[in-house]
Amino acid sequence: MKKIIKIIICFLIIVSSSLVINTKNIVAEDGDEDIQLSTEAAVLIDATSGAVLYEKNATMQMFPASTTKIMTALLAIEHGNLNDVITVSEDAVNNIDRTSSHIYLDYGEQFTLEQGLYALLLQSSNDVAYAIAEHIGGTYDNFIVMMNDKAKSIGAMNTNFMNPHGLPDDNHYTTAYDLALILKEAISFDEFVTISSTVRYEMAPTNKQDDIRYFANSNEHIKSGKFEYENAVLGKTGYTKVAGYSFVEYAKSDDLKLIVVTMNSQDSNIRFEESKKILDYGFNNYKEVLIEASKTIPTEVEIMNGRNLEALVTFSMSDDFYMLADKNEDTSNIELVIEVFEEKDKDLIGANLVMYSNNVKIGEVLMDKEIEVYDISFSATTLPIILNILDGITVIFMAGFVFLFVTLLSIAKQKKRI
Repeated sequence: MKKIIKIIICFLIIVSSSLVINTKNIVAEDGDEDIQLSTEAAVLIDATSGAVLYEKNATMQMFPASTTKIMTALLAIEHGNLNDVITVSEDAVNNIDRTSSHIYLDYGEQFTLEQGLYALLLQSSNDVAYAIAEHIGGTYDNFIVMMNDKAKSIGAMNTNFMNPHGLPDDNHYTTAYDLALILKEAISFDEFVTISSTVRYEMAPTNKQDDIRYFANSNEHIKSGKFEYENAVLGKTGYTKVAGYSFVEYAKSDDLKLIVVTMNSQDSNIRFEESKKILDYGFNNYKEVLIEASKTIPTEVEIMNGRNLEALVTFSMSDDFYMLADKNEDTSNIELVIEVFEEKDKDLIGANLVMYSNNVKIGEVLMDKEIEVYDISFSATTLPIILNILDGITVIFMAGFVFLFVTLLSIAKQKKRI
């Protein structure tokens, strides 16, 4: 029997909340009054798929200032425990510019990681950022390595971190697009969302501080007042003289979730005004369309090697997902087409589920893939055939030998009777 080696590879690319959009980007133009900006760089992305909906100088390397702390918080939540106790080192106190944002930590002071994250994200505390870096990284320098490794792993390829707080350094830079990717990763953690969306927080006294510390979120979009924005969920501000005013924000309306980044705005008010303008553009021009997995029929593709079946590939959709489309686009009669690529290569083969509306392609998404690979080696294919032939020859030879033996025996018996 032919030996079959089964290798099952499942790529769960799409989850139930995933989005897909056509590949076009909307670029700011001077003639478009609705999206004119004074901020130097900006980007708007879909918070689930990462699709770029709007950009202005989105890949220009710039100083991030305190928006750096999003990455610091992300690593702290990913690698730490909110109940961890952090002990403040002399370096965390001495190596921070005392004129910058800090909460006056003292040598040997202890607080929980959760308390530290509130100080980091609401009060933008630089001394807390240093203390968290030492606690999570083991050493300060190792934490910086972790920051850069994490950035690369999520696709933030134009980013280089030199510290966990964002104070000026010529080699400490990122881009609007990279910051959007970093926040996209951060909001996947409930702890980050809870802390970042808090308007006010009271930090209990510690072993070195008898008084309560009061923190207020610097995101004006989530506060009552002039800049309040109903769709805002959370955000992080940043400012230094060299970086200007920056803002990274996550907002949602119904099921549509967006991330906006503005960098090097002229003043604090402008970053809130122009971020709202960009978000309104996204909410006013895009919608989500539910695509049910049950509407797609699994497709099998055979990969042959000569006359032998080398692999059987099955493409399917495991979960329902959302497609992002232009708000005015008619999506009532979407046609689903499966397009296979690299269909003769078992290692590279894949398939996209492509959506068409009125014969116009409006989006595509990579399908789940399951591969069943067969052993087509000599021992598994040709050798069994040869052995079967030899077995047949042997059977014929033995049958002939038995027939001859019986015939000769019969002749001998007849002669004996005579």
